[in-house]
Amino acid sequence: MNRRTAINVAVFACLALAAAIVVPRFGHLILTGQLFPADIVEELENPVAVLSWSERGLHVADGRVVSLPGFESLPTESEALAEATREGVSVDTSGNVFGLVRVHHWCGNDPVRKHVARVNLASLLQFLSESYGDSPSGSIPPTEESRFSRAGWNVSEYYQFERWAQSR
Repeated sequence: MNRRTAINVAVFACLALAAAIVVPRFGHLILTGQLFPADIVEELENPVAVLSWSERGLHVADGRVVSLPGFESLPTESEALAEATREGVSVDTSGNVFGLVRVHHWCGNDPVRKHVARVNLASLLQFLSESYGDSPSGSIPPTEESRFSRAGWNVSEYYQFERWAQSR
């Protein structure tokens, strides 16, 4: 094989390899402007499994009942609390309790494939008006529709929560 043929074969092989990588991702590239989907996955530090909760607090696997700062009692039913405690909770040195929430990026133009966000449970319940007492300014008025689907929390509402939490 002469040098020119070897170069042509190498170029063809490189083009075939590039096509094999790009063609399956072409639809994603056209919709989102990115070749590969993005994952945003936050984690808990030293998570503890939540067995259940009551008005007194979260009943965790090590036997403690963890209360949320600023809450005299928890709601007896809450989709948000069920979702956020599904993978356990972590408590920081200030006593703030954090959980994980799956965020549903439903739009095909969104490059995010998987999004798991770490959220402060007290802020989450206040924002969703699931706390007892006065609802904080900027919280979402209660609705009869579910805010969480099997896929997770609606991305638009999650980002509204993020802006609200940062402004506090």
